[in-house]
Amino acid sequence: MAHSVRINISPGPTLTRPDVVSRRSARSATRTYCSANKQPEASEDYEVDRRRLLGGTLGVALAATTAPEALAAALQPGANVFGQVKSKRTEFIPYNAQGFALMLPSKWNPASSKGAYPGIVLKYEDNGDQGNNLEVVKRATSKKSIQDYGDPRKFLQEVKFIFGDNVWQGSTRSEGGFKQDQVYSTSILNMEDSKDKRGNQYYKYELLNRTADGTAGGTHILVSAAVNGGQLHIFKVQIVDKRWVRGADRDGKGAFNSFTVV
Repeated sequence: MAHSVRINISPGPTLTRPDVVSRRSARSATRTYCSANKQPEASEDYEVDRRRLLGGTLGVALAATTAPEALAAALQPGANVFGQVKSKRTEFIPYNAQGFALMLPSKWNPASSKGAYPGIVLKYEDNGDQGNNLEVVKRATSKKSIQDYGDPRKFLQEVKFIFGDNVWQGSTRSEGGFKQDQVYSTSILNMEDSKDKRGNQYYKYELLNRTADGTAGGTHILVSAAVNGGQLHIFKVQIVDKRWVRGADRDGKGAFNSFTVV
């Protein structure tokens, strides 16, 4: 029988000056592990009134270890992930829906969300690689702001379902740099708390997910979440690493930075 996954976030610094803008990029990544036994138009009006990279650990059932410097260098976390991506208009198509808007990569197509978790109102995938896809989730909430869920680290526990619960049961040997019974790891590269001109608050994340079998070199995941009109809006885009380093990061970053609640 499948078991639910418990996400633990290790302590990290808190935001103490919301009126100060910080554009520091994360210099390191934290690796965490999963136990196999357990379970529109592009918005350019962002005014970040408080941005600070928060060190943190997305842990699933097992203790965290520090990611090697080689991994951090390969991931190049200093890239302008949370900034606007310069690209030709023809590369993206405006998409407006009830409550949110974004720019869709022009070469991506609608995809089925059958079998996924409830609340997905939009899903698109790359024509060339279905491992590259994005989705928007809407769920009713009594919260007035994303901050009512707590700080960005705590909010991750509220949305762990978007990363998928591990329902595989059994035992694994140590391989690929993973300890016994550890089948994937998720590294938090960046987190931020920002606000747009309309006063909507966003929590944003950049993560890297790696599997023990080394499939596609891992998956880059970008998440943006906000509350508006009694709805929690969660945007997630993921790009497999082998495509990310060959230019597909522009599709992911472009859609990610354009997402806005309206």
